[in-house]
Amino acid sequence: MEQSPLEEAEQPGALAQEFLTAMEPEPAPAPAPEEWLDILVNGLLRKKTLVPGPPGSSLPTKGQVVTVQLQMSLENGMQVQEEEELVFTLGNCEVIQVLDLSVPLMDVGQQVSLHPPHSGQCLEVTLKTAVDGPDLEMLMGQELVALTNRKR
Repeated sequence: MEQSPLEEAEQPGALAQEFLTAMEPEPAPAPAPEEWLDILVNGLLRKKTLVPGPPGSSLPTKGQVVTVQLQMSLENGMQVQEEEELVFTLGNCEVIQVLDLSVPLMDVGQQVSLHPPHSGQCLEVTLKTAVDGPDLEMLMGQELVALTNRKR
């Protein structure tokens, strides 16, 4: 049995409920996914995935030897540097800080664009491999010298 609008209004709290319902804001639409990830959470280094890593790929860890393909260009598109296979030990400060900070957040096989604002540069990086580094205590003479020379 339906009640007339007058009878509904006479119920205790009906007007207050109607008022509150009218005052509720419309739910905001879900925001679109952000293309750029702010790695440092301060706007100084942003990352955008161009090609995701394959399913089941893993993140590299500090001390692993990683191989990346690197293309560095100016914001106007002029290419400055290209490295087909840049090999370095992650976290040993062997490369520019942008790579040491962003590569640990990449899956093997992933390709990203990195943009440190106010630098005038853009980097395109593909993480090719990540393998455990050598055990320094097990290295013999020439191997240790070769490793040391590579790190200079």
